[in-house]
Formats: sequence, structure tokens, C-alpha cells
Amino acid sequence: MGQPPRAASVPPGHTHLRLTLSALAEASADPTIWRRADVHRVVLISGLTALVGALAPIRWDLEGRAAAKS
Repeated sequence: MGQPPRAASVPPGHTHLRLTLSALAEASADPTIWRRADVHRVVLISGLTALVGALAPIRWDLEGRAAAKS
């Protein structure tokens, strides 16, 4: 028998980002949604969360390369 398939490694924040983009896609069908201040806050916070989540692997990679050179 073969080995069971492994779960794909999902980067931190990826699921949150996909859910946010999906919600925005659905909400954008109603142009009046952008009149609400809370929507702007959610988009800003979600974007910052995705940015911070994307920076973690980059930082880890850079620190690993710097340690390998030492």
C-alpha cells in the first residue's frame, strides 16, 4: 500500500486572507458597502494581518541565510 497523501502546508494567515477576499468579492456586488466605515476598518486590518503573516516566513528565511553565512 502507498503512503497516505500529506496535507499541504498552508502558510500562516493564508486561510484568513482567502476568507477575507471571498467575503469582499461577495460584498462588492453591493457598491453601497463602501459607505460603511466598519468595512474600511475590516479591509485595513485584514490587509495588515496578511502583510504581517507574509513577513514571518521572509524573516525566517533571511535569518536562516544570515546564520548559514556566519
